[in-house]
Amino acid sequence: MKDLHELFNTLDGRGLATLVRNGEVTPGELLETAIERVEQVEPGLNAVSERLYDQARSQASGSSVRQGVMAGVPTLVKDMFTPMTGARMTSGSHALGEFRSDIDCEIVSRLRQAGCQLIGTTTAPEFGVSYSTESQRFGATRNPWN
Repeated sequence: MKDLHELFNTLDGRGLATLVRNGEVTPGELLETAIERVEQVEPGLNAVSERLYDQARSQASGSSVRQGVMAGVPTLVKDMFTPMTGARMTSGSHALGEFRSDIDCEIVSRLRQAGCQLIGTTTAPEFGVSYSTESQRFGATRNPWN
């Protein structure tokens, strides 16, 4: 069995997708590795606004995540005017409350068509009006490099 954490450190998304298409790893294995990593680093970063693990797990065995240029690659979507079916869209603000979309925006649709596994949303400054991701809703998001 390959060390999936090491693969995440050495391969980009296309490299991981190639492994899925070649049957060397499954989308479920990549998904669980990504979830482990998020849970390891998230307490120090405060970067994830909503975890969509159950939704991603229910789709991990489907054929849609085994095809496409990004087959099976787990990713997060910035919570900034990006509606995603079933996900809360806040754009970093309390003003949008607990709004949940029943449609995908174009970029989310394209990510799904490419085979990505959408595992959650990431924090954003309120309505994107600041260069720094600090919002009343989620607090400060820290940089993993410093």
